[in-house]
Amino acid sequence: MSSTQQFSLPEVGSFQLEKLLGHGSFGQVYLCRHKRTGHIACVKLENRNTTSPQVDYEYRLYDALAKSPVQPYVPRPLDHGVEGDYRFLVLELGGPDLSHAYNFSMLRKLRIFRHILTALEVFHDGGLLHRDLKPKNILLKPGTKDPDAILLIDLGLAKRFRILGKPVPNERKDKFVGTSRYASPYVQMYTQSARRDDMYSLVYTMVNVFNIHPLPWQDLSGDKDERADRTVHLKRRLTPQ
Repeated sequence: MSSTQQFSLPEVGSFQLEKLLGHGSFGQVYLCRHKRTGHIACVKLENRNTTSPQVDYEYRLYDALAKSPVQPYVPRPLDHGVEGDYRFLVLELGGPDLSHAYNFSMLRKLRIFRHILTALEVFHDGGLLHRDLKPKNILLKPGTKDPDAILLIDLGLAKRFRILGKPVPNERKDKFVGTSRYASPYVQMYTQSARRDDMYSLVYTMVNVFNIHPLPWQDLSGDKDERADRTVHLKRRLTPQ
C-alpha cells in the first residue's frame, strides 16, 4: 500500500501528494506537486480529531510572518484548508535538515551557526519564541546565492512573548512542550518559556551537529519519567547557569 493510499488522500487543494517525507506526533509531511504548474512543495497533514491541533495556528503564523522581517528565515505558506479527515498546510519546500550536516566542514558549520543566530535574533526582536529548535527543524534554504542560508520550520509550538512592544502575560504551564533532547532544563521544569530557552536549544543542537561529543542525556535508559528526571539533572549539572 502506498503512503498516499493509506490516507485515501491523493491530493489536497491544488496539490497532488507524491512521497512521504516524515511523520511524528504532529501528523505527516509529504512531498507534493501543484496539479497545474508542477511546482514542488511540501504539505503537512493533521487529523481533524487530534487533541492538540497545530496546523491552523501554524498557517496563521506563517502568513503573518510573510509580511515581517522574519520572512527570509521561514518557508512561504502556499495553501491551507481541510480535505476529508485532515487539515493541511502546504509550504515552500526547503532543503536538507541539519541532521544531515555532520560531515560538513567546520567552517561551513560555523557559517550555518551564524545564520541561525541571526534568524533567532530576528525572531526574538519580533517578540516570537520558536520553542522547538533542533536539527530536524533547521533546513538549508534552496534557491539562494548563499548555500549556508537556513529556514526555521515547524512553528506549531512557537509563541508570542511580546505584541506591539507589550509583554504577553504568562500562562500557567503544567506540561512540557518541545523535544526533550534539545529543550532547556528550565522548560523541562515547567518554567515559562523565554528567549534564553531557544538559546539553550541552539547550543545543544550545535553540539550535536558539530559532532563535538554526544549529548550526555541522549541515550539514557529507564522509563519515560526516569529519563526525563535524569535528563534535567544532567543538564542542570553540566550546562552553565
